[in-house]
Order: sequence, then structure tokens, then C-alpha cells
Amino acid sequence: MKHLTVLCLCNKKSHKKLTKNVFLLFILSPPPPPPPPPPPTTTTTTTTTTTTTTTTTAFLLLLLLLLLLLLLLLLLLLLLLLLLLLLLLLQLLLLLLLLLRLLLLLLLLLLLLLLLLVVLLLLLLLLLLLLLLLLLLLLLLLLLLLLLLLLLLLLLLLLLLLLLLLVLLLLLLPNLRAKAF
Repeated sequence: MKHLTVLCLCNKKSHKKLTKNVFLLFILSPPPPPPPPPPPTTTTTTTTTTTTTTTTTAFLLLLLLLLLLLLLLLLLLLLLLLLLLLLLLLQLLLLLLLLLRLLLLLLLLLLLLLLLLVVLLLLLLLLLLLLLLLLLLLLLLLLLLLLLLLLLLLLLLLLLLLLLLLVLLLLLLPNLRAKAF
């Protein structure tokens, strides 16, 4: 209707043609654009801004919490790794202690073997000395036996000499008697 009034005011002479042209223009012209939306009120903007800020802060807080949880998990993993390393070090120390004990036992066994060898050598030396003493005693006994045999031989020789003297005396006695008479 605004188009019609504007066109009528512009062309007063040809009213009939104008109405037809206006009618055609009115039909052919595109519809008027829709009215622009009313500007938002301040309350809605404040509520939308507050909701957006609250959602962003909540999102940021959730992100921070997730980061903190990740950091805690990483710390727990590091602590577990440290505990595992400590356990491995303790096991290595225990193994080293066991190896040291085994080495000490081996050294003690070697010392005992050496002591046994020394004792055996001393016993062998004592046995050799005893054998030497026995040999010396046997030699002394042999010497004593030889001396006894010599003494016996001397005694026998003396007895033989005495017997010979007696026999000579017995043989010489009748001759002496005959000479004496």
C-alpha cells in the first residue's frame, strides 16, 4: 500500500494506467524484507555472557582437574618405578651379600684344607721321625746283639782256651809225675 500511495502522488494525470501499473508492480515486486529482529535486552546478554563464562570456567576447571589427575598418575608411576628400582637394588645387594658369604665360605674351606694339609705333613714328619727312631733302635739292638755275640764268642774262645789248657795239663800231668818219681 505504501508503494501505491507513492506512485499515485508522483503521477496524478494518468490514474487508471497508474493503478494498473501499480497493481502489476505490486504483483511483480518482491515482498518486503522481514523486519529486523528486535535488539536483545540487557538481561539476556548478561545471562548468556554469564552462562558462557561459567561454562568456560567449568571447562577450564575440568581441564585443570584432568591435568592434576594426570600429574598425580605420573607421580604415582614415577614412585612405582622408584620402588621397583629400589627393590632391584636391594635384590642386587642381597645377591652380592650371598656371593660374599659364598666367597668367605670358600676361603674358610681353603684355609681348613690348608690346615689339614699342614697337619698331615706334620703327621708324616712325625711318622718319619718315628720310623727313623725305630730304625736307630733296631740298629742299636743289632749293635747290642753283635756285641753280645762278640762277648759270647770271646767267652767261648776263653772256654776253649781253658779247655785246651786243662787238656794240656791233663796230658802233661802224667809226664810230670813220672819225672817226679
